Amino acid sequence: MSAGRENGGAPASSVVYALDFDGVLCDSVDELIESVIRAARRVFAAHSTETWYAQLGSDPVRRQLTHLRPLIKTGYELVLLCRALAEGQYMDSDGPEQLRKAWPEPLKEQLLEEYNSDFGALNGAFSAERDDWIENDLDSWLAANKMFPGVVDALNQSEALARYIITTKDKRYALRLLRAAGVTESAMPDDRVYGLGMGSKIEVLKIVLKNHPGAQVHFVEDYVPALESASISLLGANVQYFMASWGYNTLDDVKRAERNPFITVLDLDTFTSRMQ
Repeated sequence: MSAGRENGGAPASSVVYALDFDGVLCDSVDELIESVIRAARRVFAAHSTETWYAQLGSDPVRRQLTHLRPLIKTGYELVLLCRALAEGQYMDSDGPEQLRKAWPEPLKEQLLEEYNSDFGALNGAFSAERDDWIENDLDSWLAANKMFPGVVDALNQSEALARYIITTKDKRYALRLLRAAGVTESAMPDDRVYGLGMGSKIEVLKIVLKNHPGAQVHFVEDYVPALESASISLLGANVQYFMASWGYNTLDDVKRAERNPFITVLDLDTFTSRMQ
């Protein structure tokens, strides 16, 4: 991954970057946890008289949700875990490791059934709470989402590089944060941001490959299973895979990526310097 010559001597103009958003460009964990708690209060409002309901926004639950962030792909999943934690499940020091072994399956489906919920209800509440927050206090919502150091300058100083964003965040939120942070549309065009509901990351990578025949795609992602899945599904495609070690992952995740011959582990300084 280089702005000059790439692996094998390919010029930078023949490289296309496919970037995750949360955990690669944006540190959004504070906003995520607050939105999750608000959504959990909305989804489970019928249980407001139960003891656990009052624990949804407690400091211990917030801390454990932050520890669990590396496990999840989309925010609505944490709404389920927020209730489980408030009920007292997985709250000890072994909780994250227990969840790592059971998440996403079989536990996610079990909790959906136990709580009589579904993706639509959870994600709808999650988006509604974000929208309410943005409408009523935009400044604090923006402040809870911080671009990683050097990212904005790196994007704006390398407008000539072809780039896409592939995220499980709603596109409208990603665009709002990019523009508020000062990333120009010429540096990151609206139509090259693919968000939730616009196709899986593998499907979007296929679109990128089709749009840029002959180019090498550099996929930068902090979630190791996403890199592993893409490297298998797109075996033989002209894609290189990079793990963002500054994102939402653990030391075990980094070691797992280092053992994979298809994945290169990046640090933030290397990423931003090579994007310029």
